[in-house]
Amino acid sequence: MTFGRILANWIKIPNILEACARLDKTLSDEKEALNKLYEETLHQQKRAHENKECADDWVTSRDKILEMIDICEGSRKSLQKSAGDVTYLYGLLEPRATRLVAEIDTLESLLSKRSGYMDTLAKLIQKL
Repeated sequence: MTFGRILANWIKIPNILEACARLDKTLSDEKEALNKLYEETLHQQKRAHENKECADDWVTSRDKILEMIDICEGSRKSLQKSAGDVTYLYGLLEPRATRLVAEIDTLESLLSKRSGYMDTLAKLIQKL
């Protein structure tokens, strides 16, 4: 190797060293960017997991609400049937109740007349 060639290569060394330094800086920046991206990915993964838990909770709550709606619907139908039964029984019992009230009125009238007769009878007995 000639001195000129050695010198030419020697002159290239600072350029090579400078290029290596730039490459090192670029790689360092890329590593930092990748670390930030990794941290963001972990954060997004955590949020996705939390969102999945929220979604699972929402589905569970929705299912419970639907179950309660079904229970309410069953109770409503049962209540409607009971109301129908009560209406039917009222229809049967109303005439009986009306007759019973009339009979009670008649008995009260008879008792008051009897009471009057008893008073008259008591006065007659006293006169005797």
